[in-house]
Amino acid sequence: MEFKVDKKKSLTIIIYSNLSIGGGGRETWLSNFVNAPEIIRHFERISVLNALSVNESGSKIKFPTTVQHKEIDVTSYGGLKRILKFSQFCRKHMKEERNSSNHYVFSIGTFIDNIAGYYACFGSKCIKGTWIRGILEKELAQRHSKNMLSVIRGLEVFLLKSSVLVISNGQDTADFYKLKGIESTVINNGIYLDKFTQRQHGDPVIIGFIGRLNLEKGIDFFIKSLSSVIGVKNLKVIIAGDGSQRSALIETIERLKGKVNIQYLGVVDNDKIPALLASLDISIHLTGTGLLGGGGVSHSLVEAMASGNRIICWENAIYNQVCGSSKFYKAQENNLDSLNKVMKAAIENAVKEKQPDTAMIEAVKKYSFQHHVESFLNLISPPKR
Repeated sequence: MEFKVDKKKSLTIIIYSNLSIGGGGRETWLSNFVNAPEIIRHFERISVLNALSVNESGSKIKFPTTVQHKEIDVTSYGGLKRILKFSQFCRKHMKEERNSSNHYVFSIGTFIDNIAGYYACFGSKCIKGTWIRGILEKELAQRHSKNMLSVIRGLEVFLLKSSVLVISNGQDTADFYKLKGIESTVINNGIYLDKFTQRQHGDPVIIGFIGRLNLEKGIDFFIKSLSSVIGVKNLKVIIAGDGSQRSALIETIERLKGKVNIQYLGVVDNDKIPALLASLDISIHLTGTGLLGGGGVSHSLVEAMASGNRIICWENAIYNQVCGSSKFYKAQENNLDSLNKVMKAAIENAVKEKQPDTAMIEAVKKYSFQHHVESFLNLISPPKR
């Protein structure tokens, strides 16, 4: 499909993140997106605005020379002042831009990013957009009271309704926000498929959990399930990432020392993820749809599929929407016994087959990054007929 290259168009991306390439799905997406040749060719100017808000390990995203990158350090400020400082920072940038109806401004997130985007764009001619990367209220449920969540929900809806363009990263996310009166275009996450290879041999069988060690990712259930593999011969568990449940993980590793072979790698940079995934026979994905959870087609999931991993996940809308999900090893959501059973089944299959899961490799072809970018450009600049 041929797209008209319009060098009058410009793009600003606003993201409240340290931009560590081991940070998570948003950071993975941004690194791929701003380095995509199609995106670089399409826009006259591309800017990325971010905030340093925590001390985070890992290398930073590398931007091409054609992308203007600006960041502000807000680590010394309290919560509300951080938001204000970041918003003022983004507003100042927008005043320096040549604002017009050809200037697209996308907030990559629905709350702090979107507050900054709303303030930055207020009174300008730019086209304000929001790219929904997950379900905010579920991700914040473990950290805020019900009263605070109620305020956040109301503000989030207001900000989303003020956006001219809203993109969801999965159908389940779009359906969730549609119930709030927010219409969005679904553009599923994508990856560069040729970056991922397979070298599994099932000797030993290697199980991996690669991602944020937070409750919304189901790490607590995986930690509990590790006791079920005590005594399983020729098995190795690899865990990579950081988050609120890190101490609980370390305690479990110590408790199971000598009983289960567990290796904790800490934060792993994105450029090392393909090699790590290539060694895994089984990959764990336990984002929930209840009070804690997220949404959308996960980057880590499609990367694991491209690497030929057997997928263990919950039976829910997040995973059922994915092409190839009928071949996943699905457990009843939040049911430890069910998780233990599918873990056993996946291990038995890996021992028997001793090779990558070819069904995953075939199914993931739908999630190429080229298709992802094409969908975005088709939204803002319909192709020539």
